[in-house]
Amino acid sequence: MAPAAALALSLLLAFLAIGPCAAADSIDLWPMPQSVSHGTQKLYVKKDITMSMVGSTYSDEKSILKDAFQRMLDLITLNHVVDGIDPGSSVLTCVNVVVRTPEDELSFGADESYNLTVPTTGDPLYAQIQAQTVFGALQALQTFGQLCYFDFTSRLIELNSAPWIITDRPRFPYRGLLIG
Repeated sequence: MAPAAALALSLLLAFLAIGPCAAADSIDLWPMPQSVSHGTQKLYVKKDITMSMVGSTYSDEKSILKDAFQRMLDLITLNHVVDGIDPGSSVLTCVNVVVRTPEDELSFGADESYNLTVPTTGDPLYAQIQAQTVFGALQALQTFGQLCYFDFTSRLIELNSAPWIITDRPRFPYRGLLIG
């Protein structure tokens, strides 16, 4: 084998060996939030996790958040049967959503910022979403859904790298479509 080919092959093998190690600590959220902080603990998500709105001024009369929460759960489970053995501890039982304004009409310049906190301690253990508007809460639910995944071995919904503290808002005041 030529020296250049041997060098290319050894570099390729090195990248293949190192690549998964480098990607193991990556944060795979889209779009990437403005600020992300996470830990190393694994949590389990209760199969019948609930959403509460304690402290919220938004009443959800149109079921916007309730429907979004159900869509998020459907995406996480993808119709898999969540029937693993209950781990007993470190189980996330609820997502509490606090929306500070009662309006649910989308307008230009609507505040879509949010704070999402997933702690590792508490009894009961619950995630906290705080948003100025229902649209920020919808973005936060989308992000929360990306943190959870169905594990085929344990047959449970898991959430890795807890605790999570995520703060986000749109970078631009408008949404666009780029076609290349």
